[in-house]
Amino acid sequence: MDFFASDPLNTWSMIGNRVLFMIPVILVQLGGMVLALVFMRARVGPALCVLIGLGVSLFISLVATIAHEFTMRPVYLGEKYFEDVHPIIIAIGILQSLVHAGALGLLIVGALAWRRRTTQ
Repeated sequence: MDFFASDPLNTWSMIGNRVLFMIPVILVQLGGMVLALVFMRARVGPALCVLIGLGVSLFISLVATIAHEFTMRPVYLGEKYFEDVHPIIIAIGILQSLVHAGALGLLIVGALAWRRRTTQ
């Protein structure tokens, strides 16, 4: 039995398989959120930007994975053709990219916006 093989007829098996490969990213996001909470007292603004950015990134990754698999389920079952769900898959991808871009923007603001300027 192949450990990484998923049953395409079992949606939760497919979701679990995709989330399994996301574990390194999820751990980094959770670690960053913990660090943001630790540094919250010292620098509220940057820590809050990092916390929100990482939280939104984690949330949209998981939601998009679940939405993708539930959208593809009828294709796996032979009830629909891929062409029927293709616009929905594209919409999920576009939404995920836009939300990730916003989350990365918050991370950049948290990392750079409150830095002290050095004078020369």
